[in-house]
Amino acid sequence: MPIPIITKTAVTSKVTVSSHMNMSNDGIFENQSRVELSPELSTILGTRYLENQPYRFISVYKSEHLSDFILSLEPMSDYMDYELVGQCEMRWRKINQNPKSTDFNHDEDAQWFTIGEDILAWGSYNATVVLDSDEYPRHLVCKLYK
Repeated sequence: MPIPIITKTAVTSKVTVSSHMNMSNDGIFENQSRVELSPELSTILGTRYLENQPYRFISVYKSEHLSDFILSLEPMSDYMDYELVGQCEMRWRKINQNPKSTDFNHDEDAQWFTIGEDILAWGSYNATVVLDSDEYPRHLVCKLYK
C-alpha cells in the first residue's frame, strides 16, 4: 500500500503523554512517560523512514515556564526559551489491532517514544505543525489541551 498523502499542511492533531505500561514485548521502561504520535504526525515529521534520514532520534524541547513542548527530527537552537530535554528512539505501535504484534507496516502504523516521567505533564496535547523556514526545521508545537 502506498504512503498516504497528506494534502493539508496546517495539521492540528493530538499527542498523548501517559504513564508507560510495561508490556511483554516492550522491554522495561521504569520511570518513563509514553508519548504517542498519530500516523499523520509521524509522516510530517519524517520519522517513518529513519534509515533514509541523517537523524535517528526525535528531539524534545521544553520551556521551564510552560507545559508546552516541541518535537523535531532535526536539531533546533535558540527557539524562544525552549531547551533540549531529551533525544528519544521512536518505536512502532498498532492502531486498533493486537498491541503485542511486531509485524509493523511502516506506511500506516503509528509511533511512540518514552521520556523521563518528570519531564512532560501527562495528558492530551494539541500538536500544531510548523513548516520549515530559513530559521527553523519542521517541528511540532504541542500545547496541553484543557
